[in-house]
Amino acid sequence: MSLATPNPRKKAFLFWILMMLSGALAAQFAGGTGTLANPYLIQTPEHLNNVRNFLSAHFAQIADIDMQEYLASGGDGFNSGSRWLPIGTEPEALRFYGTYDGRNHVIQNLMISRPNEHYIGLFGFMGYGSGVKNLGLLSASVSGGIQVGCLIGGTEYVWVDNCYVEGTVNAQAVAGVFIGNASTGTGIYRCFSKGSIISSGNTTGGLVGSLSNYSLIENSYSHASVQSGGDFVGGFCGMSNWYAQINTSYSTGAVSGMGDDVGGFMGRQAYQSTTTTSFWDLETSGVAYSAAGSGLSTQQMKQQATFTFWDFNLIWNIQEGRTYPYFAWQNLVPPAIHPASGLYYEPVVVILSHPVQGASIFYRSSINGGDWSEWIEYDGIPFDVPFPSIYQLETYAEKLIYQSSLTAEASFETQVQLTMPEITPAPGSYNSAKSVELSSQNEGAEIRYTLDGSLPTQDSHLYEEPLPIVESTVVKACAFLEGWAPSEVLVAEYIITTSVDDETTPQVSAVLYAAYPNPFNPSTTLSFHLEKGTYAELSVFNARGQRVRNLIEGFLSPGFHSRVWDGTDDSGMPCSSGIYYYTLRTHESHISRRMTLIK
Repeated sequence: MSLATPNPRKKAFLFWILMMLSGALAAQFAGGTGTLANPYLIQTPEHLNNVRNFLSAHFAQIADIDMQEYLASGGDGFNSGSRWLPIGTEPEALRFYGTYDGRNHVIQNLMISRPNEHYIGLFGFMGYGSGVKNLGLLSASVSGGIQVGCLIGGTEYVWVDNCYVEGTVNAQAVAGVFIGNASTGTGIYRCFSKGSIISSGNTTGGLVGSLSNYSLIENSYSHASVQSGGDFVGGFCGMSNWYAQINTSYSTGAVSGMGDDVGGFMGRQAYQSTTTTSFWDLETSGVAYSAAGSGLSTQQMKQQATFTFWDFNLIWNIQEGRTYPYFAWQNLVPPAIHPASGLYYEPVVVILSHPVQGASIFYRSSINGGDWSEWIEYDGIPFDVPFPSIYQLETYAEKLIYQSSLTAEASFETQVQLTMPEITPAPGSYNSAKSVELSSQNEGAEIRYTLDGSLPTQDSHLYEEPLPIVESTVVKACAFLEGWAPSEVLVAEYIITTSVDDETTPQVSAVLYAAYPNPFNPSTTLSFHLEKGTYAELSVFNARGQRVRNLIEGFLSPGFHSRVWDGTDDSGMPCSSGIYYYTLRTHESHISRRMTLIK
């Protein structure tokens, strides 16, 4: 029997058909093949809508998605005003059986208006083995009939991990802000809801309406308000039934109901269901009864000691006395302030920043001890500190779904600095005594001076008349004026000789080198050379003439010496940014040089 030879035209035609189908499939998503290892990639509302065509595939969201235009009048998802059509529904063959990984992205402005339809949510009904993780819904608005939630209407054997919802729900019955009906082996972990729900019928909860048949919720919370005209109403769960479990969870939302079994945490708990280490806020809920959980005051709900056996290392966080528990990933650190607090002799420009993208930064200020301003949202543009002034700053960060950060504080003292005094005649070597005059360009400034090598302070000698210099001397002078920053220190050395060839002409016994680096942060090296062995002191002084660090004190051999100053004082505390002087003192020399510490 002979084999037929394949028709080349037929092969080409089949190949063309396969390529067309492959291209059409790829166009529905941003990439991927729909397997668990290589999921379809969701980037737009259109991609999200195409999920319904592959109910057993795997998906991953790779960008935040805003549904507003897509679901608005004239948009592809408007559906005659009903807007989003849930993915998956009953009967069993039409359920969603795949997985959806939000990859910590959000879907904003989900809108569903189907008040007489059942199984309503982003996903209508999810079936055996399916799951959702790492997804947030923001500004969701959902209305439906029975089994209604922003994320999922109904579930069986489903897992949901690290997801959250902020939105509103209006339903007939069996409804929650997060999930309407979590049934038959469903597991919900590290999830929360915010917003509100109104239901006309039975079984309504802030997180889930109904939890049943060996389903489990752990490490979750709800801040949603709940209002119902029916029975089984709870701030967290409407009804827990048939061996369901809730552990380490809480609710805070206001709860009101017209029917029976209205509870702050849960409306009814039945048929071997259990709840452990879970709580509700008596004050904010307005309800003293609950079928499960423990009712506590707001103050108790904001203390970590209340939540025995909760994991505050990996899962939970709390700002003691200030916040309810929240997830560790929701923690916002305070904004960064640049530059650091300190005394500045020039205008300061402040920059605020935060590592979390999209976080809003707010700040307020007080000038010269006056009243604090109102909180202002930082627009990302650097702003000037009033000059001169004492400017205090407070700032914090917030972002929807995140916990507002603690405040960061900074204080800037900016001063106009006096000009350095002038001296005549110029420093140098002279063969006769000199009369030295000091002057300041700043009217009203007083000049203080020293002749012993120390840095001048406001308690040093006041210059009033010319100084007679009859022997080799180092004059140090500084200008002071109330409301101004002291000037830099003038250092002027005069060497007086009777003759150039006189054997008594002073010889240079020590050399103090420039600090390196300068300016510096965090440390600099101070070096000097001694012609002969001698007692020596190497010290650091601030701009006010106060010694902050003694680096050397004792007898040193001749030659080169150096020390590293790390910008700390004698007690080990960091010094603030500014100008500093380092002074080398021996029996024969007093030498000072200037350096700048920048942080």
